[in-house]
Amino acid sequence: MRVILTNPCVRFTKIAWEQLELAKPIQAGPGYGLLSIASVLAQHGHQVDNLDPNVFQSWEQFKAELESYLAEADVLGVCSYSPSIVADEQIIRFARQVRPDLLIMLGGYFPTLRSDLALGATEADIVIRGEADLAVSEVITALDGIGKHRHPLGIEARDALAGMTGVRVRYFDHGGEHLTPDNGKLLLSSAQLDRLPTPLWNIAPLEAYKQIWGSRYIDFSTSRSCDRRCPFCSIVDVGVRGVVRAMSTDIVLERLVESVRMIPHLEYVFFSDAHFTYDRERTLEICEGIVRLKERGVLPRDLTFGCETRVDTLFDDVLDAMQSANWSQIWIGLESGSSETLKLYRKGQTIDQGRGAVLSIAARGIAVIGFLMVAAPNSRVGDILATLDLAVFLLENGGDVTPDVSYCLISWEGTTQIKETRRKAWDLSFVLREFVKWDPFKGTEIKNLVAEGGYTLPEDYPTRYLIRTAYEHAMSFGSIHTSTFLAGAFLALRDLFHKFPQHGDQWRPVANSIYRRAKAIAAARETNVWGIPLKEIIELDLSFDERETGADGRALLHIA
Repeated sequence: MRVILTNPCVRFTKIAWEQLELAKPIQAGPGYGLLSIASVLAQHGHQVDNLDPNVFQSWEQFKAELESYLAEADVLGVCSYSPSIVADEQIIRFARQVRPDLLIMLGGYFPTLRSDLALGATEADIVIRGEADLAVSEVITALDGIGKHRHPLGIEARDALAGMTGVRVRYFDHGGEHLTPDNGKLLLSSAQLDRLPTPLWNIAPLEAYKQIWGSRYIDFSTSRSCDRRCPFCSIVDVGVRGVVRAMSTDIVLERLVESVRMIPHLEYVFFSDAHFTYDRERTLEICEGIVRLKERGVLPRDLTFGCETRVDTLFDDVLDAMQSANWSQIWIGLESGSSETLKLYRKGQTIDQGRGAVLSIAARGIAVIGFLMVAAPNSRVGDILATLDLAVFLLENGGDVTPDVSYCLISWEGTTQIKETRRKAWDLSFVLREFVKWDPFKGTEIKNLVAEGGYTLPEDYPTRYLIRTAYEHAMSFGSIHTSTFLAGAFLALRDLFHKFPQHGDQWRPVANSIYRRAKAIAAARETNVWGIPLKEIIELDLSFDERETGADGRALLHIA
């Protein structure tokens, strides 16, 4: 059979792209999970194609390409996130119009967390909950075996797939549409991860990714889930909270060698594990193994690496090993500059640990990129200023904030944070109503959450005003990245102090201090880590408080 697999479509959301464009299509990159599915399908004799809508310049251009592939396709597999579900639904609807008999499967984070909404919002025939590396091939084999792999599916298909964990089916019987019940989610064991073939990298648009990011790279996931329990994270809710399933060190190194052989001139490997350094000894073994393979000429000496991890497991020996293996980037979950907000997030780390990790990484010549969320639902002005201070600290030490930085904690549907938000009566309805139409990264178009209502704060709540105004200012610059994020925040603070003078009396000196530092470092660096000019900060001309007379005001934030 011929199978088409599409990446989550984040680039073409409900956002008005003629007015606002991303500095880079952030979600454009080789999808490890999709290409792992593709490799298993190829092992079973299927022909597989990969289309990533995020590398196309327009929605119409992508549809034209998809239509050409659909002519000979038997199956369409769509991977979806909460931020991408609306656009992914449009992909499915378009495919159904072009090929009414096409078998369509839907998987990924959003269908795993809320399969009921995924089936209700799309015309997919099958939803796979959990890790679908093996399941897609198994479903196709089962349906092909009974000659029932076309839409609409009937009771024969339902019965053929009965008992498959994580597989939900839309089938038709006696003129009515039915959905099979939820039967759990599919999670692979460590042994199964070791037996998976190397992802089918050569079907991904690697050259298009190089044009976007400047290097020929791959995302390589050596483990699933995470050993921590951050309530805003969808990764831990997809798996088992607190439990990591991982490839053995030998298999990780073997897959790296196979990937290099498959991809000529591979330049960069990003380990996309949720917490790469969760096991200290395993991390050291991987780094030492990379060094040995480079010395033997099996891996290119100039091959660089990056990973995402936590600040409290970046020990000196781990960082030294990463430096020796030629790590060029480390992404860390700083999340907030406020101790109170970190407690809310249950991060289990301190502000000092975060700042110490930034300094330790930078000291080894490795670029550090920090994940930051400017505000939690119950943040105060001081909490937001503390996070802006941390963002500037990153810039001052050669690092950067993630280009998908959010102006509010907007958790993906199905995560613990969304559930707790409902219980604690935070401003969920405002978050969704205001940000779903603009934030292509963490917003969600799940309308029933808004309809539930009852989660409001007063209109004059200062943090609510600041978040909304900051985002409006950032959008006015026409792109979203580090500079517009900071410039938008400073302009919003100016507006906030005018609207709420009582907050200005307390916080103007702090805002002025952070603003002056941001201006200085932007002028000195000129660009961020991705080479995007910091011109919005450089050109910003504000004066928060001339009475400050040189005091940095940081004591008010309890920052040493």
